[in-house]
Amino acid sequence: MGTEIRAIIRRRVEENELRIVPIMVDGTRLPALIADYRGFELHDAGNLQEIASEIVGQRLPVDLAWQLQQKLHELANSSLPKDNPLRILVCPKCASPKLDVRKDYDGYSDSQVYFAICHECGWGEAKKAIET
Repeated sequence: MGTEIRAIIRRRVEENELRIVPIMVDGTRLPALIADYRGFELHDAGNLQEIASEIVGQRLPVDLAWQLQQKLHELANSSLPKDNPLRILVCPKCASPKLDVRKDYDGYSDSQVYFAICHECGWGEAKKAIET
């Protein structure tokens, strides 16, 4: 354990952005090298949200959700065709990745349309393709 702690401390000195958040799974006291860092005792799954909030530096669930949603939009924008107005990678209802997303001609609107259907919960949506 001493080697691991020294390596992390050395890395913390070199990379100022690195955060050290000790998580204790039993009653063992923190070693002297990291005793000044705020840590958490993991008693059960009940305090996992508190630990996650501390690690990412957010306090409110809405802040964490906003940060995750922003990342999801970035991923969608970097990996989906530019004319796809749906901008989704997982189902917005159940979060399943089992989506069927396709572009097809819609005779009713006389335009190209993106259709998305979730194979887990049945959610679906259709939007006209963006003209480029």
